[in-house]
Amino acid sequence: MKRTLILFFSIFVLTMPTMVKGEGRNDPQQDTSQQDQQRQEQQKEEKQKEEQPQRDRQQQDQRQQEQPQRDRQQQDQQQLEQQQRDRQQQNYQQQGNRHDWSHPAYHSENWQRRDNLSREAIRFRWHNDATPFRWHERVNRYSLDYDLQPIYDREWEDRFPGLHCYRWIDRRGEGFWYQGQRIVDAIMFFDDSDELVSIGFMYDGIFIVLRDDDQVYENHDFFFLLWWNQNG
Repeated sequence: MKRTLILFFSIFVLTMPTMVKGEGRNDPQQDTSQQDQQRQEQQKEEKQKEEQPQRDRQQQDQRQQEQPQRDRQQQDQQQLEQQQRDRQQQNYQQQGNRHDWSHPAYHSENWQRRDNLSREAIRFRWHNDATPFRWHERVNRYSLDYDLQPIYDREWEDRFPGLHCYRWIDRRGEGFWYQGQRIVDAIMFFDDSDELVSIGFMYDGIFIVLRDDDQVYENHDFFFLLWWNQNG
């Protein structure tokens, strides 16, 4: 019995390397399949790299072909907006649709009427196109091109009842001219319909207000000068 066990153990030890080597051997068919897959992936990547310049050229050509159409659409939109503004201004002139300035706050002793210089002495420059500014244009017309911030101050509300005040700053430095002075910092007043009806600004230490009825007023109230110094 002892000899039989020794013989069996010897045979097992001798066959161990063969068993281990057999377990570590890869399946040739499986290796071939993996290699084929890797080659296909590599060929696919190389083909994509080769085709990339052609795709880039096609996309560039497409953008160039579409650019004139986009330019025409943009020009048509600008012309349409300009026509709408012209019609609004024409209706305003024909109908005399002006803001109601009858509130007592606009007739206090602080307000002094100046000469009617708004049309002759004021010029806005929108996109380097010097044209008279247009009353009754919407607030979003100016907020897109300039720094326009609402003013939440009871002092302003009391002095300009029925109007909404916005601080207007032209950081590009174009602004508009008033009697030889360039104005780039002003207050825009919009009514409840969000239409521009008045503009105010400091001029030689005096607060000047232009109104949509072609009237120009000045106010020597120290409030305006103090507010400008504190918020400049």
